[in-house]
Amino acid sequence: MRGKQILKLEVYTDMLATEGYHVGFTGKGCGPTDWKAAGRKSNPAGAEYNRHFHQHGSKGIANIDYARNFLDFLEKRPQGSPFCFWYGGKDPHRVFKKGIGLREGKKLSEAELPEFYPDSPEIRSDLLDYAVHIEWFDEHLDRMLDMLK
Repeated sequence: MRGKQILKLEVYTDMLATEGYHVGFTGKGCGPTDWKAAGRKSNPAGAEYNRHFHQHGSKGIANIDYARNFLDFLEKRPQGSPFCFWYGGKDPHRVFKKGIGLREGKKLSEAELPEFYPDSPEIRSDLLDYAVHIEWFDEHLDRMLDMLK
């Protein structure tokens, strides 16, 4: 019963697609939800663009080439049509591969600790691991923004 109720909800991407927008996503789409159980035929985030992969080199980081997938989306966009694209990066999310920050050349002394965190090598290293994930996300976002320029 609940899934049937969800099916009746129109989301903004449905409205945009109805108005002629080219709608799609890379990485994670709609979630957390089971849109198939709700009776939908497609992901509410639009068409999926996840064909291209690029290995970062550090285990624990998603191997999706988000930026190349965005280019794929743009190439499939009808000329002159407006668009809506969802960049659903899987990074940064736990579980980080322990020590990737140090392996990438970061130093424990560079980690900026919030006042409420205990100052220990484990906490500093964890923050550096998180930074590597943030940088991977940002690298792809920068590439996407360059494409739009």
